[in-house]
Amino acid sequence: MRSFTLFGTLTLCVLYFVSCADGQKAVKSSDDYEPTYVAEADPRIQINVAARELTLFEGDRVVYRFPVAVGAASFKTPTGKRQLDQIVWNPWWMPPKSEWAKNEKPTPPGPGNPLGPVKMRLGEAILVHGTSRETSVGTPASHGCMRMFNRDAKTLAWWIQSKHTDQNDPALLVQYQQNTTSSYYVEIPNPIPVDIIYDLFEVKDGMFRAHPDIYGHRRDRKGEAVAEIESFGINSEKIDVATLTRVLDLSQVKSVEIPIDDLAPAKLVERKHKVKDPIEVSWEVKQQIKKGKYQASLNRLNQNKGKFSFLF
Repeated sequence: MRSFTLFGTLTLCVLYFVSCADGQKAVKSSDDYEPTYVAEADPRIQINVAARELTLFEGDRVVYRFPVAVGAASFKTPTGKRQLDQIVWNPWWMPPKSEWAKNEKPTPPGPGNPLGPVKMRLGEAILVHGTSRETSVGTPASHGCMRMFNRDAKTLAWWIQSKHTDQNDPALLVQYQQNTTSSYYVEIPNPIPVDIIYDLFEVKDGMFRAHPDIYGHRRDRKGEAVAEIESFGINSEKIDVATLTRVLDLSQVKSVEIPIDDLAPAKLVERKHKVKDPIEVSWEVKQQIKKGKYQASLNRLNQNKGKFSFLF
């Protein structure tokens, strides 16, 4: 584990997105998946591009949260409302009519397929899918689509298929796994609403979360952060400006979370949180660091050299 501690009482936790690559297991039988049930509420999906995170809701209940790769700075993932209306297991990859793909050739289903074992269509050439490059998950690295760990992509696709289509026999999963060279198309009768957003700051489960502005969309990050904190019921005059500044400095290159109470001096208490491995930053950010873009932030971090480490 890599950890860092700031100035005694404050401990920041770098958001962790668990890699499923090491613990991934193949579908061997229908027992690997939970049985079908009647949905209690309408499903919906929210994808926060800045957080590189996909959340599946059933009503207001969070069913799953998954890390995703989003579009690189040159191929920004578009925000807006969409619908997930089709699942394709063992898909072909067809090169899009784009300059970057002009020399690419169609790729059949299999281990080297860029879409992994399954893709979910959101319309206008935007997909949620698995990947042959799982190390990119959690970073801005795609050409606009959302890449998932393959196990996560299968989990999400089967949850939707088993609960919102009539193709819900678990034996189908075994068929998809055994016939990996054949593609299987599943239409979603009532498409799942998908909302793609770009929120740099969030309050979830009592934690304030700050994310890098990976596309450089925001000019007033501090003002936006204060507005988000105020929406949680904390008066802006009570915000610990020094603490917020540290969070904003760190979140220029990493996603960071801190208890919301720690941002108000009257509620500042010593807390101990399990610090987890941070997300690896994108190539673009690494280059910016090398050019000295974040030097002021790094100098501030190095004041406590030896007490914590900061992974680039």
